Amino acid sequence: REDNISISPVTVPYLEHEHEHDHASQSKSEKSKVYSLVYRRKIKTKGAAQKNPKPFIVKINELHYLKLRDMFHSVHDRESSFRPMQTPSPWMLEKNPNKYSAATNVFHHLVFCMLLRYAALAGAQQIFDLRGGGMQGAINTEVFDCIEETTSSNKDIIECFASPLNVYNSNFCSLFPEDRHFGSLGDFFSLPLGFFRGTHEANPPFCPGMMECMIERMEEHLSHAD
Repeated sequence: REDNISISPVTVPYLEHEHEHDHASQSKSEKSKVYSLVYRRKIKTKGAAQKNPKPFIVKINELHYLKLRDMFHSVHDRESSFRPMQTPSPWMLEKNPNKYSAATNVFHHLVFCMLLRYAALAGAQQIFDLRGGGMQGAINTEVFDCIEETTSSNKDIIECFASPLNVYNSNFCSLFPEDRHFGSLGDFFSLPLGFFRGTHEANPPFCPGMMECMIERMEEHLSHAD
């Protein structure tokens, strides 16, 4: 079995992305670019014609695609990396996906699977229209700007509950261990006592069980710090 994920750019009308832009600063004639990650699975059977199932497609807007690419590079394209992986910008990709570099294929697989995981977490209501945004609630940038005024650098701020899609700072915790490919520190509840230093922002899912567990864990960290 051969699996392949390719990317194809799709330009869509701006009005289909009302949640992505500020209407006051955009004209109706402007367009927002979205990329389709196309998963093709080829099944080879003995003594029969090769079957090519219908491809499965997820979409991600250009802003999030480029953001995830930078985050991927921050982890896998460093001198300390065992095997540095550099992926070209989407507009520099070969038209033939078979000519993609190994790093590009790895990156696309990670993004594809990450989008499906968070769509499933949200109840899969976005499974047929994944745009890489709006899957998790997040506080606005003005709040982080205010927090940064009390710290020497945004690198001193850790977001305790985030995702690769909505994260604002480079230091963040997220639910899935696979998010480490985009710089996640891991699950907030699994980090050892004494790990946290500096300033932390916590905006957990608004469910009583989760929030109670968060408070208990924070109290453990504070007691350990004392």
